[in-house]
Amino acid sequence: MKIQPEHFKIKLKHEIQTWIKDFSALRTEILKSEDKRKYNYSYNQFNLEEQEEITVVYFKKKIISFSSLYCRRDYYPKNLSRVLNRTWKSPTIRRLSQPYKKLAKYMLLPQLKKAYELNKSAVFISIEGNKKRWLDSFINEAKNDNGQWTSLKGFYQVTPYDDINSWQNILLLPLQLNYKIPFHFITVLSWLVI
Repeated sequence: MKIQPEHFKIKLKHEIQTWIKDFSALRTEILKSEDKRKYNYSYNQFNLEEQEEITVVYFKKKIISFSSLYCRRDYYPKNLSRVLNRTWKSPTIRRLSQPYKKLAKYMLLPQLKKAYELNKSAVFISIEGNKKRWLDSFINEAKNDNGQWTSLKGFYQVTPYDDINSWQNILLLPLQLNYKIPFHFITVLSWLVI
């Protein structure tokens, strides 16, 4: 069966009572898994109350993906948020490129809507490692739906920590004119020697 958008059911943060039980069970499952990024989904690293928006995607009554809109108050200016923060996808979906691309789109749209409501100046997507090809592919898919994303050159420090994982590739979507991202920058060559 080919998965179509009408097969997905999208739930948002204000509907938390309808999905929190499923989410809590899934979080427990993730934390017991072999997923190398499982600790990103722990209670300390992904506090639901701190998220500005949460998008939970159901398929056949099961959560297959989730992500959030997030402003790290101790590091980001209040007019900047990260979209698709802490994106998690079911291993069954990860291997299928078509649903993955669709899932990012359907998780992103409610988060952008919330960013506009919160009067954000910009939103960004960041990803660890040198994932320029993935980011460029994302831009090509997203440009018709939600604006002029820009793939910034080099790496930006998206957390206050001094480790290699803090330096990430960024896609920026300005929601107001002439927005400049406030993070520290290094070149790819500098990143390679960290």
